[in-house]
Amino acid sequence: MRVRLELKYSDTQPRWPAGDPRGGQWRPKEGGGGEAPEFSEDSLGEAPDGTPIDVVGGIPEDKLNWTTQQFMSAYCRADIRRVMPGEFLNMKIEDVIARAKQGEAAANRCWKLLRQDRFRK
Repeated sequence: MRVRLELKYSDTQPRWPAGDPRGGQWRPKEGGGGEAPEFSEDSLGEAPDGTPIDVVGGIPEDKLNWTTQQFMSAYCRADIRRVMPGEFLNMKIEDVIARAKQGEAAANRCWKLLRQDRFRK
């Protein structure tokens, strides 16, 4: 059994970066079928009927000036409140994003939770 694990696991195999939908998963090794293209929200474009394709779990730009509380009430299930850092409930989403970009861990957690599909209605 130990030999099988050693053959399967390689700590030198790269992972997909955070922010990519495949984030944390193992990337293929060179020569292993190639790599998938990098993810970009801009590359989603439109459906054949012209309807814009949105990333699931995304937050519409016109809602970034809403407070976290307003957004959760409209788009999220109640169980998100168990894990959401309470200090951000009355903060605008755009301010949460700014604080997350500055490296504040709790703001980053809030921002990630708001985008997770498992909490959407």
